[in-house]
Parts: sequence; C-alpha cells; structure tokens
Amino acid sequence: MSRSKSSSKAQGKDKNDISSVESNTTSTFAYNHDLQCWVASSPSSSLSRAANTSPSTLKVATWNMLFDFYHPEKLHSPQRIQSLLDILRSTDADIIALQEVTPPFLQMILATDWIRAKYFASDCPDAHTVQHYGQLLLATKPFTTIIYPLSGSKYRKHTTSKQAVVGIFQLHGRPLVVPVVHLTSDRASGDVASKRDKQMQTLFKTCSMVPGSKPSDHPDCIVLGDFNMKDPEAYALPRPFTDVWTTLRPAEAGITYDPRENTMAAITTLSNMPGRLDRVITRVQTWAPRSIELIGNNKVTITTSKGDHVEIFPSDHYGLVATFSQATREGEPAAVVQPHISYPAPRKSTSSPSTVAATPAAPLAEYTTAAYAPVLSAQKHLALFESEDPISRFLSSVLPIPDTDALAKRNAALALLHGLLGTAMQACAPSSVWRMDVVGSAGLGVSMQGDDVDVLVMAQATPWVTFVPALIKVLQEASEVTRLRLVPATVPIVQARVCGIPFDLQYACMPADSAMTLPQPLAYYFSQPSFDASALRDEDVVKMDPASRAAFASIADMQVIIRSVGASRDDFLTLLTLVRGWASLRGVYSHALGYIGGYGWSILAAYVQSNFFSDSPSPSQMLYEFFSTFATWRWEQAAVALEFEGQQTFRKNDKKDFMCILTASKPFKNSARNVTRSTRKVIIEELGRAYDILTRADSANPLAAYQTLFAKSDVLHEAGTYIQIQVSALTSREYLNFVGFVESRVVSVVQQLDQVVDETARVRPLDHAVPLAPVNFPFSCAYYVGVALNASTHDAAKNLILASVDFAPLSRFRGKTDGMHLAVSVVRPEEMLAPAEDELALDSTLDAQPSDLPLEYTAGDTWSDTASEAGSVYSEAEPPSLPDPSVKARMHTSEEVYNRIMWDGHLNKEEFIVGYEDRFVGVLEVPFEEFDTANIPFHRIRTFKRNQEVVWDRKARIDVL
Repeated sequence: MSRSKSSSKAQGKDKNDISSVESNTTSTFAYNHDLQCWVASSPSSSLSRAANTSPSTLKVATWNMLFDFYHPEKLHSPQRIQSLLDILRSTDADIIALQEVTPPFLQMILATDWIRAKYFASDCPDAHTVQHYGQLLLATKPFTTIIYPLSGSKYRKHTTSKQAVVGIFQLHGRPLVVPVVHLTSDRASGDVASKRDKQMQTLFKTCSMVPGSKPSDHPDCIVLGDFNMKDPEAYALPRPFTDVWTTLRPAEAGITYDPRENTMAAITTLSNMPGRLDRVITRVQTWAPRSIELIGNNKVTITTSKGDHVEIFPSDHYGLVATFSQATREGEPAAVVQPHISYPAPRKSTSSPSTVAATPAAPLAEYTTAAYAPVLSAQKHLALFESEDPISRFLSSVLPIPDTDALAKRNAALALLHGLLGTAMQACAPSSVWRMDVVGSAGLGVSMQGDDVDVLVMAQATPWVTFVPALIKVLQEASEVTRLRLVPATVPIVQARVCGIPFDLQYACMPADSAMTLPQPLAYYFSQPSFDASALRDEDVVKMDPASRAAFASIADMQVIIRSVGASRDDFLTLLTLVRGWASLRGVYSHALGYIGGYGWSILAAYVQSNFFSDSPSPSQMLYEFFSTFATWRWEQAAVALEFEGQQTFRKNDKKDFMCILTASKPFKNSARNVTRSTRKVIIEELGRAYDILTRADSANPLAAYQTLFAKSDVLHEAGTYIQIQVSALTSREYLNFVGFVESRVVSVVQQLDQVVDETARVRPLDHAVPLAPVNFPFSCAYYVGVALNASTHDAAKNLILASVDFAPLSRFRGKTDGMHLAVSVVRPEEMLAPAEDELALDSTLDAQPSDLPLEYTAGDTWSDTASEAGSVYSEAEPPSLPDPSVKARMHTSEEVYNRIMWDGHLNKEEFIVGYEDRFVGVLEVPFEEFDTANIPFHRIRTFKRNQEVVWDRKARIDVL
C-alpha cells in the first residue's frame, strides 16, 4: 500500500511527485482446476514465474463491452457478450483489457472455459474491483494488479470514481506496465475535457510507478482502454508516448465509435458524432508496434431469449488488437511498416510574416513584380500541390491552384492598385493617414485562380463621399482597369479588374484619433496585416458610420481566424484550400446562390483546425476530421462559432437560420443566412458523401479515395426539371449590373419552392451562372434550379413551379433599361439553352470593354419595374458620376420597403422591427418576420427599425434603407 497524502505532506513531498499518487495493490487471480474456483495468485511468485517465459511477440486487445444499465431490452447482453468473447478468443491475445464490465458480465467472463484455461485475471467472481461497473485485465502471463485512482481524493472500494486497473509484468528483464482505463465520458457534468486531461496527467504518472524501480527508469508502458476523447485532446500526448494507430495507420480514421454505422452506438449516442475513442498508447523500448486492427466492426447473428434471430453489433464500440515485436536491439525499436502512400505534409512556418512597405504616392513604374518576392516565397502550404507523388499530381490537376506566374501577376496588380489608391488619396486628402489591406480568403492566404481579391482601405477623417469619387476618377483614367462598377450594398463596394485581376474594394472611414499603424504597409496575402484590429478602441468603432463599421469587420474577422489557428496556420491553409476546392467541384460554394461562401468555409476549417489538432496532421487526417465533424453536426440546433461568446449571445431564428456559421468577430451574425432548407439538405448530403468516402477508403490505395472525393458533380443532369433563368444584355455595362441583381435574387426562388414542396423533394440551384452562346444578345448567361419531386412527372413539376413561384422580383431592377432582358422557363435537361463553346470567351469580352463605365446602384434595389423611376440610370454618352445626395428622391412606400427587406438577400430580416398602429392600443412594434401582412394593411405601418435604428419613418419622412 502506498503512503497516504498526510504522510506525503509531512515528509515534504511535492504535489507533482508521482509517489504522492495513491494506489492499492490487490490480488491477481488464476483459476484452480483442482478446487474448481478462482484463487488469489501471489504477486511475488507471479513476477518470478513471468521472468522465465518472455515471448518474442506480444498481442494486446482492448474493448468496451457496453454495460446494459440503459435500454437492456435492446441490447440482448447475454447473447451479444457471448459473441464478443468468441471474437476475443479468435484474436489469441496475450493481454485483454475490457471496460464497462459489470458484476454479471464478470461472472460470465470468468465462467468461460478458454479464459479459465489460459488467463490470469485482475478480479474474481466476487467483484473486488468491479463495483457497479469497471475494468478487467486478462493475461496469459501472471502480473501484479494495482488500482490507481484517476479522479477523487482517495481510493474507495465502493465507488464509480474513475480508476486505472494496472497490471505490472516482468518481460525480458524489464517491467511492462499495462494500465486499463475508462476516462470520463461526455455524459458527465462540467468541463469533461478538463477532467479527462487531469486523469491523463495522473495516468502518465502511474506509468512510472513500478514497485522497486525509479521513475527515471521509464519502464515500458502500454495503455489500453476507452479514452472517451477525440483527436484534439489526444494529440497532446507527452513525449515519448505515442498513439499506435496514428503511428502505423496515419492515413486512416480508426473510428471505434460510429453511431452512423453501428446500431448499438446509435442507441447510446448523445451527439451522433463518431470518434476514435478507444486507443493503444505506448512508451516502449523493449517492444515495437507492428500492426493494429479493428475487431467487432461487423454484425453478428444472435438468438434472443424469445428465439428470434437478430443481427447486431457485439458492442457500441469496436475493439482494437495490436501486435508488438521484441526490439532488434536493446533500446532500438523494430522497423515500422506503414501501409499507405505518403505525401508531403504542410511545413510549419518558423519565421514571422513579412510585409513590404511602399510609399503611397510612388510612381507606378516602381511597383515591379520583383519587389514582392517575399510574398511569393511565403506560400508554404502550396508544397502539397507541387510534389510529384500521385495524390499531389491529381489535386493539382483538378483544383485551380495558381502557379507562380499567376501569383506574380496578382501581386503586380495589387501593387498597381496600391499606387492608384495613393494617387486618389493624394488628390482628395493629402494629409490623411491611410492604409490598404487584403482581407477575405486572399488575406487569409488561400487563393484560387479567378478569385476576387477583397481589399479594405482605411483612412482617418476622410468620408466615403470624399474619397470614392476621387478614386473612381483615377481608376477610370488607368488603362489597366476594366469592369469598373459601384455596388452600394450595406457595405458599398467598388468593383474593378486591374490587369485582369478582379478586386472588390471596401472603404472604412476611421476616427481622426484612431490607432493607425505607420508607415503604410503593403500587406496582403500570406502575411498577417500589421494593423491590429483588436487594438482599436470600442469608442473608435462607435464613432464610425454603419458602412465603415461593417467594412472594418472584414479585417477584424480575418484576424480572429488567424489567431484561432495560431502556429498551425500552414496546416489551416492546406485544409482550407482542399475544402474550398472540394466545395467548388461539388457545387456547394456560393453564398449568393444559397450555399456556403468562402467566408463560411473559412470559419468551418478554422473551427476544426483550432479544436482538433495541436500537432502537424496529414491532409487526410484534417479532411477526415473536417467531414466527420460537419457531416454529423446538428445544424438544426447548434451554431458553429470560433468565439465562445458568439455561441452564448447569438439568437437563432428557426424560420431563417437553417445553418448557423457565426462571424468571427462582434457583432456575431450568421454568415450562412442565405442557406435555405433545400440547400442545407444538399450541403449535408455532400458532407455525408465525403465522410463516407474517407471512412471506407482503402489504405492501400488512397488515390482512389481522393479521386472519388474530388469528382465534379453533374448538377445539370441529376434532375428531370429545371427552372432556367436567362439574363441577357446589349452592352457590358447593362449585363454586369443586371447579372449582379438577378443573382442576388435566385435564392428567393428556392425559398418560395421550399414553402410548397415536402421533405422528399429535391431543390438544388446550380452554384454559378452558365455563359450562353450569343444569339440575340452579345452578353448572356443562365442560372438553373433543379427540381425533383417524388414520383412526379415533368409536367406536374412544371405546373407546381409556375403556380407557386413569383418570378417578378427578378426583374424589379431600379436600373433596368431596354437593353436588359430576362426570360424564365421550366425545361427538361435536353431543352436547356446552348452553353457558350468557350466559357472564358465572355470573360475576355467583358475585360476588353473600356473602363469608363457609369456607376449604377445594383444590389439591393427592388423599388420599381420601370426604368423611368430609376434615379441612377445613365445613357452611354453621359459622364460617370455619383448620385447627388442633395437631390431628394421619392420616399418609398411601406409596402416597397417591406418587399425589399423580404426579398433582398443582402438584408438580414432578423435585424428589422416593424412599428404599426393598432386601433386600440396605439403603435406596437414586432419583429419583421412576425408582422401579419394578411390582417394588417401596409398603410398602418409607421416605422421600420434596423438594429434599433430608424431606417423608415412615415411621419418624420425618413427613408434611409
């Protein structure tokens, strides 16, 4: 018996001294055939006997048996436990570790003939250590049994507190410590991860607590059991402990608890989340791991007590069997065979991000590609796609990864844009402090061919109406700039192509006394911006106008994501690149069209990277964890959030928030608000497909799994009926403006269909526009929404669509001209319009247009069907200009405002409150989505508020939405 805590304190023992951990040495039992019972075996005699019978190989097995305290009628324990024991017998294991052993289970096990004939046991049928339930250690070699408490202040015989049943063997002249553990599960109350962490710390101390040896001797140790932890917890193993599964089979998931496949696990699960809960963890010198396999992962046929034949799994967990061989020389492990194709893991960055300083008003000629070599060399995560192994070559062939020349062109375009911004700022506010930062996916460090580059410009005390007109003039005069356009959404955006590279430019006016970093850096992708958004004071943010606050959130969000992944940023970039490429190929990458956009996928990748990995995982490990997490996520109930405060404060709207992926910084909003009931179903199906592919992947041929995973979906041929929305225009100006407007409203078609079709229907919009062959219009494309109704013909589906969907909002564009054309039809796949032979031809034609395009209000305008009421429509001959704020426009009616909030995909209905006049109690306010249009006429609406700010007031003549 070890000394008590009081004696340890009296002798000045440090609390971290392993000798202060209490233990209880108990009997080991062997079956006596003469006496026909289990009897205690002397520890000393056991050790001496074992020293002369050391094997050259060692096979260990661990399995959680599943106690039957809950749902016993569904578990058929007597019959399935017999099947479980039969499987264990077939393994011929030298050491067997069992968890969730109940006293009845114990008696059944110890009554089994082959166990009686061959094994020593850590307990007897009287259940000295198995109280209520516990662990059992069986071995063909005798051992000393010691019970170590992992939680609770001291060892109690009659308790269910967590404890380790430890067997100490003597093999090859060295002690072998084999703890059998069952750590706290997620069913427990409180911070279960912290409890498991403390139990693990105590466990690792016990691995050195061998009677007669010093902790510094580091005896061999094999830890077996149900750790109840997922990979993020387990990756923090202290050296030199290693996980046998990840050592031998790093490309495979090794799931041991899978409610999706295991019907027993489906009964016991709380979260429906699969996991590798059971493990074999080692610290060995004499032994080297050679193999590890799952057992019990197939159904067995049993005969129930009623005589029925039933197929069930032996337990809710799968078991593990690992084989070890004696080291070739003392202290030298035998070679480990890894049955998988290796490919380069992302390299960790050891240097701080570099930024390149530039003078704002420098001549454009000074911005050369060579000046930005440090930026190009910082893309360490792209090493995966540059290798010559089969997987890397395949990924490079299907993902639009930019090559060095493309990145150099993008960097040069950024430099040119930076100089143009400096020229504009010099013209309108020469003394203002300003800076430019790349944000969004490019700012994080992930860039695909053709991606827009999001840019945030911040300047002190320089209003938007001062800077943007000056910038527009500079951009129009630059020959390298095409497709210039102003999109005054919630955050006004200047869109342009510079040297063919698309940019979305946002602007934030900062308070005069805000914390701005000098000198002005040219900080863009693969470099964390030197401007620290978190350093900005709350009072500075309050002083900003609403549009500037929303624009500023882009850099704040990006920096929260970067901080969340910490030193694992290269791994995060690898994962995000793979996920974005997968989502694009599978047709679920578009915020505007009802799926998850680049920002949402970034949040999901950061969530997995920050919560599940602390070491450098392989790409396959990261992908598996990503898809296993979100394929089984309870989207109807839980939001994905990087910040705990977001989970606590965000209020989910069950009528609108079908998927909740919260923004990274305050105010926490749902970045996936455009996801509909139908598109959520599609996204979950695709996540589940990916998870199934990786779960069933053949470790000998991982390339085949990658090829299946990244196969391009054929959305245009999977349904029998399609809504075809053709957008055409005579000029590039009209086309760009009209396409942007229509695209933002396609999701409303899906939302309307969701109201009339049942759960068996499949409504799937294509996640991009299809360029069409020019016929009557030089610029034309089509959006498609596939509709598959259960057991319905094309004609029946067509009639339902035409009777249920109002397509009129698609054409209610304030800037609509006679040169714009919209045509909606319901067609079969073979009736679709002919696509352009060269999908890039339309892009090239648009790029060739002059840059002096008039600026028009597009996204968010649903005020009128007629061009005559559009206050910002200009003829081709008119000079470009911004709307004059001094000219008062017609005040919109309450019905127009209501319809805009209802159908504008850029507006969040949850932010709005309707104030209306009740005939009896006066003015009442209700959330927008609770306003009863069927019984309350629009003329009784008095106000609309957005986040408590009045945006429309009938009496005060306020109309600022």
